[in-house]
Amino acid sequence: AGALSSRLGDRVRQKEGLSYTVGSSLTVSSFDQRATLTAMAICMKELIERGHVYIAQPPLYRVKRGKTEKYIRDERDFARELMKRATEDHVVKAKEGVNLEGPRLTSFLLNVQEYEAAALKLGRRLREHALVELLAESGLEKKTDFEDKKGLEKLLKQVEKSKLKLEGKIVFDEEHSLYEIQFGPPHSQKINWAVVSTAEYKRLRALAKQIEEFNHPPFTVARNGDKVTKEKATDVLDYVVEDAKKDFTITRFKGLGEMNAEQLWDTTMNAETRTLLQVKLEDAVAAEDIFTTLMGENVEARRKFIEENALEVVNLDI
Repeated sequence: AGALSSRLGDRVRQKEGLSYTVGSSLTVSSFDQRATLTAMAICMKELIERGHVYIAQPPLYRVKRGKTEKYIRDERDFARELMKRATEDHVVKAKEGVNLEGPRLTSFLLNVQEYEAAALKLGRRLREHALVELLAESGLEKKTDFEDKKGLEKLLKQVEKSKLKLEGKIVFDEEHSLYEIQFGPPHSQKINWAVVSTAEYKRLRALAKQIEEFNHPPFTVARNGDKVTKEKATDVLDYVVEDAKKDFTITRFKGLGEMNAEQLWDTTMNAETRTLLQVKLEDAVAAEDIFTTLMGENVEARRKFIEENALEVVNLDI
């Protein structure tokens, strides 16, 4: 699709030779947006450096409940909106007899959702989601945990008892003077201090501790007299979210081209209601390097970058 170019912004006094102090790029496709931004970064860098370039941020969702309509910008806010509705009339009882409802249930389920997202992200590195869960439950989190075999031996036994078809062994990494678990083909994963010291794993452990107090399955989920039993916290999350969706009419926008004129005005064009993201060039050298790699003529460099970073992709437009 061709680019839909539009100058957005509040008309202000002539300043530094500009008629508008806010300039945004509105494009039908994400590729057009990146191409326009690349051209600005290379040919009109001063506009970015002086803070004159903005990108409109349209919402990802429109949710309607009864006569009330609301635009939601991202997945995180969408999850919170659904969770707020889901916990209005659900009560969850854990095995230990603890009842979760209202704000406490909302907090628990949001933490479960974040935990799952963090586990999936780390799972792209370890190749097995179940292996990530076993690692998170192992309690391994300090460098000293890898100075002897005890913690790793315990984890390896849990892996062997699980349904994972992985064969592993504990080896000593002489370069770092630490022990690690090495798994065989097909993926040859490693569990070592390099994995446990990542920000992703630290976040996973923090979330695991937050949900630990109430994470005692099986769970009984009750709503308006009806009860169901769920074996895992993630099953509870999926159930109450799907139940909440029944009360909403949900529209997910893939881009500006899916909006009608009124929606486009309300969310992206109207200066009173729109959200703009200022384009900043904080590291010019790094920015030029990434532009050259992704938008340049060197196909091999681009292919190498994609292959090395493929597992880090969260949202992929095809």
